[in-house]
Amino acid sequence: MASPLLDQARTGNAQAIAALIQRSLGPKGFTIQGDRQYQRLTLRVRGDALPPQTKMVSYLRQGVERLHIHGLTHLEIYGEQADGPSWYQTVPLGPTLEGEDWSPELDAAFAPITPAPEPPAQS
Repeated sequence: MASPLLDQARTGNAQAIAALIQRSLGPKGFTIQGDRQYQRLTLRVRGDALPPQTKMVSYLRQGVERLHIHGLTHLEIYGEQADGPSWYQTVPLGPTLEGEDWSPELDAAFAPITPAPEPPAQS
């Protein structure tokens, strides 16, 4: 049986989607906010140090696609790093494989992401 939060996320509820992602990324120092306007889901990821943009975008896109949200066609992602560069990217969402489903074990959200290592201190 799926959790109520997961059921809400599958209906396209942006706050529920953000809360699922927060379960995984929150312990790594990230905060997630979500908003939905028609077929577009916007996610804002904030943290002291973000992983590379391509890795974060791929991670979020794959996770959102696995929810099988009817009518959702685009994902807008904002990466906001404290005291560092910010970025923005829009990606189209494609169809998912039939039979692939989100299991209760994935409530912690997608796959793990590790922040980029800090550069060595220069003397």
